Amino acid sequence: MKKILCLLLALLGSGAAFAEDARDRSRLYYLYEVANQLPLSDFELGSGEVIRDRDGNGFGLALVIKRGDKISLALDMGNSATQYLGSVEDGVEVGFEPQSGSGYEALSSSTNVTYNFDMKFQNPYLGATIYFDHFLIGGGRLFQSAQGNVTLSSQGVELVEATYVPGNQMYWQAGFTADLDWLYISILARGFEAPELKILSCNAAAIGDLACARIEGATGNRNQRSTNFGEGVLRVGFLF
Repeated sequence: MKKILCLLLALLGSGAAFAEDARDRSRLYYLYEVANQLPLSDFELGSGEVIRDRDGNGFGLALVIKRGDKISLALDMGNSATQYLGSVEDGVEVGFEPQSGSGYEALSSSTNVTYNFDMKFQNPYLGATIYFDHFLIGGGRLFQSAQGNVTLSSQGVELVEATYVPGNQMYWQAGFTADLDWLYISILARGFEAPELKILSCNAAAIGDLACARIEGATGNRNQRSTNFGEGVLRVGFLF
């Protein structure tokens, strides 16, 4: 990212002569998402870990619909795909109380849980962006959909199955842009409402009714991404 930032700063300087014309032009771009993550705190078990998207990317179009003396307004639309694959092991802050005779008695001494992710998201978006000088700001809605699940296990025993239920979430974004002749580059910070967690099943025989009640209470939980920074986005494309 440091090299990309240096390139952007260089283009900001060399592209000043084209800034006025470029502001009034539409943009077709490739986007790459950075640091898009899901916190394990969603499950209410005391984890402070996160799992990060492995390869978030897509395409978009910013179509200028209003031109002014100093700013332009663009209709911003596109789609990206994000995926969370892999396992994260972390401690828990809840005691497991397996049912007597269930064969899971060894779990009563367990302090670690493995979070196994196999989630994929599609992230179509539609919004508006204001361009002025070398800056942009905007927002709109994500029409997100998801496939896959998350399982929690300990000592090889599956404890919980869950998924994420997204919908029409708000997003905002702001950042820097460099327009040089036909080339468009921007670096953005984007925040958005998080998808909701849904607990599908809990193995009460293995961890007890009290622990299951705590986990099942996480259904509907939205983490702090609904108000805080969500991710970085790099856009590279063409002016037309």
